[in-house]
Amino acid sequence: FPMIAGHDVAGEVEALGEGASRFRLGDRVFAMRKTFSSGAHAEFATVPESSAALVPEGVSTADAGAVPLAALTAWQALHELGGLASGQRVLINGASGGVGTFAIQFARVAGGEVTGVCSQANADLVRRLGASEVIDYKAQDPTHATGFDLVFDAVTKLPFAASKRMLRRGGVWVCTRFAGAYLVARLLAPFCGRKVRLVTVKPKGQQLEQVGALMSEGKVKVVVERTFPISEIAAAHAESATGRVRGKIAITVP
Repeated sequence: FPMIAGHDVAGEVEALGEGASRFRLGDRVFAMRKTFSSGAHAEFATVPESSAALVPEGVSTADAGAVPLAALTAWQALHELGGLASGQRVLINGASGGVGTFAIQFARVAGGEVTGVCSQANADLVRRLGASEVIDYKAQDPTHATGFDLVFDAVTKLPFAASKRMLRRGGVWVCTRFAGAYLVARLLAPFCGRKVRLVTVKPKGQQLEQVGALMSEGKVKVVVERTFPISEIAAAHAESATGRVRGKIAITVP
C-alpha cells in the first residue's frame, strides 16, 4: 500500500506507446492487466497491446470491463488445460459466478453437454446460459454425479478425493486456486487415471478477440448483476465478498 486495485479494464485508447500499432486513438478496447498486477480501478491504465482487444459492437464499455479476467480464466481452463471437445460431458462448479457463467457458455458453444452446480436460486440463469442439467449443491452432493470428461471447479470447493469418481478414466479436473487440496490431487491423480490442472490466468488479447467475436454473434453474453460508480467502490467490494453475486460486478469511472 498504497495500491490501486483491479485487473479488468475497458475504455478508449488515449495514447499509444512507442511501436504500438494494433489500435488507434479513440478505439474502444478491453483488456486484463498482468496476472500479478493491478491498477485497473483508475481513470487511466496502461496495458501491452498484446493483452487488449476491440470491444465488440453492441457491447457497452461497462459490460466489456466485466469480461477479461473471468472470461480468460474460463477459456484457458476449458480449452488450454481441459482439452474441451464437442460431445464431452462437462461439469462446472460455481456455475452462476463470474467465471462459471462464461465457462457454461464456452462449453456449450464448443458442443459440450454441460452440468452446472449452483444454488436453486440461480438454476434458471444457469439453464438459460446453456446447462442441460443443474445440481443444487444445497440439496445434493455434486460429487455423486459421475461420467464426466471434464470437471471445472471454478470456486475450488470440491475435494478431489471425492471428485475423482466424477470423472471418467482419462478425464481432467481443473481448479482455480493453489492450495493443499490441489497438491494432494496432483499426487493422487496419476494413480487413478485422471489428470489435475491448475489454471493461472494470463492476459491474451487474441483470446479476448475470440470471446468478442462470440459476443458479437450473440453466442456469449456477459452477466452483470450490478454496476457501481467508482465513488462507491467500497460497497462494490463488499457485495463481491458475499460470494453470492450472479455473474460480475462492474465499476464505472467518469
